Amino acid sequence: MRWKVLLFTLMVLGASLPTESHALAVVFTDRTAWQTAVDLAGLTREAVDLSGIPDGVITSFPLPFDETMLTNPTGDLKTGDSMFHGTPATVNTFDPAPFTGAFGLDMRPLSINGGSLATMTLTLDDGSTVSSLVAEGAAAFFGWIGGSTTNMTFGCTTGDCEEFIYTAMEKGEAFSAIPEPGTVALMSTAAIAGLAWLGARKRRS
Repeated sequence: MRWKVLLFTLMVLGASLPTESHALAVVFTDRTAWQTAVDLAGLTREAVDLSGIPDGVITSFPLPFDETMLTNPTGDLKTGDSMFHGTPATVNTFDPAPFTGAFGLDMRPLSINGGSLATMTLTLDDGSTVSSLVAEGAAAFFGWIGGSTTNMTFGCTTGDCEEFIYTAMEKGEAFSAIPEPGTVALMSTAAIAGLAWLGARKRRS
C-alpha cells in the first residue's frame, strides 16, 4: 500500500511542474552579453544571411535551421543585409511557430524631424508580451532567450517616423530536441514508480 501512495504523490508532482513552453523570455540590450548567454545555454548561434535574397519588396525570408520569417503587412524593403519598414507596425511571424531558442538583431528608427521612438514587442504563446523602446540615433540591440515566441512586432511610436531599419540578425537554436522540464519529471516519475513496484514485488516473494 505504501508504494501506491508514493507512486500517486510522484505523479502529481511531475504533472504540476511547469514546462519550457511557458517559460519567461529573458531580454538583452547588449549583443555581447546575449551571445555569451546563448553559448552558455548550449544553443548553436548562426547569422541570418539575407545576401542570397534579391533586393526589393519581399514578404518572407529564410532563417537558419529550416525556418522562415513571415512579414505582415507587406512593404518591407530588403537592401543588402538590412530590412527597411515604413509605418505602420510590421509583424514578423516564425514558421513553424512557436519558436523556442534565441534571437537577436539591431534596430533603428528614422523620422523627418528627429526624436522618434521605435518599439519592439515579443508575443509568447501564452499571450504575454515583452517590449523594448529604441530611440532614434545609433542602432540598438534587442535579443532574447527562452519562451515560445509566436511573433515579434516592430513599429514607430511617433507620427513623424518615416521608417525603421533592422539588421545584423542572429538566431540560436538546439539542433536536437531537448525534453521539456515537465517531460523529464514525468519520465523520472515513471522510473521511480517502476523501482517501487519491483521492490514491493520482491518483498512479497
